[in-house]
Amino acid sequence: MLVQQILKSKGDHGVITVTPDTPIAEAASILAERRIGGVVVSADGTTADGILSERDIVRALAVRGTGCLTESVADVMTRNPVCCTRQDSSDQVLTRMTEGRFRHMPVVEDGKLVGYDIDLGEELAKRMGVKAKWTKIEFRGIIAGLVSKRVDMLVTAMAYTPERAERLTFSEPYFMTGVAAAYKPEMKVTSAADLAGKKIGVQIGTSGERYVRKNLADKVAAIQTYDEFLLAIRDLEAGRVDAVVNTGPTIAFNVKQRGNKLGVTANFDSRIIGVNTRKDDAALLAEVNKHILDMKKEGFLEKLDVKWFGRKMAHSPSS
Repeated sequence: MLVQQILKSKGDHGVITVTPDTPIAEAASILAERRIGGVVVSADGTTADGILSERDIVRALAVRGTGCLTESVADVMTRNPVCCTRQDSSDQVLTRMTEGRFRHMPVVEDGKLVGYDIDLGEELAKRMGVKAKWTKIEFRGIIAGLVSKRVDMLVTAMAYTPERAERLTFSEPYFMTGVAAAYKPEMKVTSAADLAGKKIGVQIGTSGERYVRKNLADKVAAIQTYDEFLLAIRDLEAGRVDAVVNTGPTIAFNVKQRGNKLGVTANFDSRIIGVNTRKDDAALLAEVNKHILDMKKEGFLEKLDVKWFGRKMAHSPSS
């Protein structure tokens, strides 16, 4: 998103921008002095890399202590938000929401959203004869956003669970994943059992958190929660946690992006990833299912695999 777009949307041309390397303490002083709730983070003054709010700073202090104040705002800011809105020729609007952090999920590069789910969503929109427009929501709020009719579809790499299926529908699988862990290189982790006695980092509301609480809560030393997965990875690199647990593709991609300095396990289990709709949107779900099945038959999903992961992935439980 462009900084000027943010200024326009706020109706306030006095919005403050800071660079990503600005110390958190300096940004906090700006918020206090100007009595504002947040600042735009931008490396070039044109493209917004994210937003740093009072909530981001409070969260960082709670997790890391006052020592974080010397770190840069890039370490704790909220990355550019991503929901997908489509409009057809009759101006009917369908909104898709995606969380927007990883290559499977979207990230912002040069002011443009990129990622596996962005490519999938754009292809779905094309086949449905509509135009997609994206925005970002924190993972913990995406189900509420769908159920409350704030949005009409989720393309968020959300894994199927019986509990989630009680509140929304899952489409034909477009991806198979599983829970895995990244760990400090001096450790030896080949299975979930090896995490016993360790301090584990998890992102709130994810399959990784659910897995740890269900299977390891009474075995690990502590469970540290994060709103942002990148905060968990950074704490692992800094030695503040011993391992982080999330979906395998999320773990593998982020470790690769950060120089492959951490160990990565194989998946601990197998999980279905699908597009989500509300339970009363049967027609929409049927249309999404049709197009995903066609994408599988045509090899479109395999092309996305190679583009974003460098290898073909499973797209059905039996594949």
